Amino acid sequence: MKYLIKIFVLGGIFSLLLTCNAYAIGKWNKGSITRTVWNEKYQHIAIGETTYTVMPDIPILSQYKKDGAVYKKGINVYQLHLGDTVLFKVQGTRIYEIERLR
Repeated sequence: MKYLIKIFVLGGIFSLLLTCNAYAIGKWNKGSITRTVWNEKYQHIAIGETTYTVMPDIPILSQYKKDGAVYKKGINVYQLHLGDTVLFKVQGTRIYEIERLR
């Protein structure tokens, strides 16, 4: 009986872990901005050699250090500049989150 309970519990934990990953969007990449934001039908930005579509209403944060601690504050897409190093969450060529590193 104890053996069956262990199998049931471990199976449930494994299923939860698989389910959590199924809802994650994209992966984090790092790069430098090679062309700042421009508008066509949607907003676009070039990072490295790739052009990405910036999805509407995404979180855009800027990291900064003060007294040895790292803080983040919200910024708008027009505060990203040529040469800025960014972390960005993508799925294909669509960006869902950006963090500017300083």
